[in-house]
Amino acid sequence: MRIVLVLALFAFAADCEAQEITFRREVLPPPTTFAEMEQLKGPVSSGSCALPSVSLVVDSLKPIILSDSATLLVPGGWQALEQRPGDDEQDRTRLAGPADSRALIERERNGATGRHFLMYGNGEQPEGATCSIPRGQAGVIWTFYPPHPQDPSLRKYMALGSIITPAGRWYNVSLGAASATDQYQLASILTELMLLQSPVATAIH
Repeated sequence: MRIVLVLALFAFAADCEAQEITFRREVLPPPTTFAEMEQLKGPVSSGSCALPSVSLVVDSLKPIILSDSATLLVPGGWQALEQRPGDDEQDRTRLAGPADSRALIERERNGATGRHFLMYGNGEQPEGATCSIPRGQAGVIWTFYPPHPQDPSLRKYMALGSIITPAGRWYNVSLGAASATDQYQLASILTELMLLQSPVATAIH
């Protein structure tokens, strides 16, 4: 029996080597409205976000060119960080914000990817608090996560957001901050920046 089993496995392996196996990633059109984005796979909103109010003077904002060639207006003191390998291909932009916080903005073009959620290295999915802010056809869905008890990093307060801009572009955003207060403040600022009616944008679709 043992010899028969080995021969059978060898024959199966040889047969597989003779075939060309191709895995294709599912591709679907990206959402262009908040209602369409809500239907994607991802955390379900429990209601409206209660974020701290922020006051932004548009004339005082400075432009930063995102990796997809759109322009985002940000407050003084914010800066674009150096890209990491693969960022260009994924249309990722990394920003340094207030209180030494960080933001990763990623343009999404495949509706099959869904909205982002946090997963630890061991496969555990922590439970976050998910809320939404619809504004006409645009809007954002945020999920705020408490820090992992064993996370030694400085920016252990994470938030993941999915945003449809007034121009109908879809972005997934990741935030990292040193405290819950900074976490919610950063989310509030980025919500207002991304949902500005005129984000000066010549974007490549």
